[in-house]
Amino acid sequence: MKASTVFYKVYAHLLEQGKQAINDNGKCLYRGPDGTKCAVGALIRDREYDPEMENSGGVGGLKREGLLPERLKPHYELLKDLQDEHDENIDRRGDSKWFKTKSLHERMRRVAESHGIKFVEMELV
Repeated sequence: MKASTVFYKVYAHLLEQGKQAINDNGKCLYRGPDGTKCAVGALIRDREYDPEMENSGGVGGLKREGLLPERLKPHYELLKDLQDEHDENIDRRGDSKWFKTKSLHERMRRVAESHGIKFVEMELV
């Protein structure tokens, strides 16, 4: 899988989902309530998912604990950056848990550029 494929699959997923994959305590999850998935969770196939992933402490933990699928390992640095965008790109005013779309585009542009991926802003249809 190419880095650009990883990037745009996650970007499209985050736009479409429109919110974080989190539990009631605000902890980010690979698999969350109502079928939500975090940035990296969107890339993890159902047969690759292990509930232990939720306790790994992020992508670094997945790699350390041998839970990161082999096919994603070449994109480790990109995955870390995408995960950070999922975890940080949230509107924390009031009780809102929805992504700030404009900020998401800007952040994803920076991730793409830092990984040599040509950025094309996506729109939710």
